Amino acid sequence: MNGIDLLIDPVEVEARDGYSIWLRFEDGVEGELDISHWIEKPYFAPLLDREVFESVHISDHGSISWGFPNGYGYNGDGMGMEVDTCAESSYARLLGISLNDIQTMDWDEFYGAVEKAHEEYHSAVMT
Repeated sequence: MNGIDLLIDPVEVEARDGYSIWLRFEDGVEGELDISHWIEKPYFAPLLDREVFESVHISDHGSISWGFPNGYGYNGDGMGMEVDTCAESSYARLLGISLNDIQTMDWDEFYGAVEKAHEEYHSAVMT
């Protein structure tokens, strides 16, 4: 397996209590993630509104997404917008790679760690 093979898409997402989401990926990896660290960033402030937070869905291009209401346009243009997040880091976290480790890795280290964790996860599931 190489980095290209690790483009595993999320297939299901649900908002959970607090600022957690439950995800399932196409290879069966699933679990709940606390994403409260995103809420601290001004860009994600609309997620403080529970209705917005619960609008989480999988976008047409396989990202974890929310539809932000009018007034939260990227350039302050008053237009609503779709906000996508990186599914790869969520997948890595579900495989047991810590957020801190993800934030300190370069791309080669990240994909190497995901590949190893992916193999360990699927080996454990098969036994």
